[in-house]
Amino acid sequence: MRLVRLTAAEGLPITAHGSRFALVPLMRPTDLARTIAMHLAAGDAVGEHEADARQLFLVVRGSGWVSGGDGVRHPIGEDHAAIIESGEPHAAGTSDGMVAIVVEGEFSLGA
Repeated sequence: MRLVRLTAAEGLPITAHGSRFALVPLMRPTDLARTIAMHLAAGDAVGEHEADARQLFLVVRGSGWVSGGDGVRHPIGEDHAAIIESGEPHAAGTSDGMVAIVVEGEFSLGA
């Protein structure tokens, strides 16, 4: 067994597209998908950009908002997920802090 720390301190700071958050890779990218932990501190955001591939944005702690191609901010919190399709403009943010697990690439949905 191996234990892995997923705190923002272990993450890579991301500032592209006006973003401000920390990204912690969970699995190495494959030809099909990659998995990361995304740490957004209070007031942080992921700036609007087009998805390179399908994404599952699963909130595991905290709450915030996500927006898709329509630009409408939808509230999202623990135990909820958003599915962003390849090429879809999207953004996310939080006023109080949020941690999400993001799977990006080729995958089928079970929900």
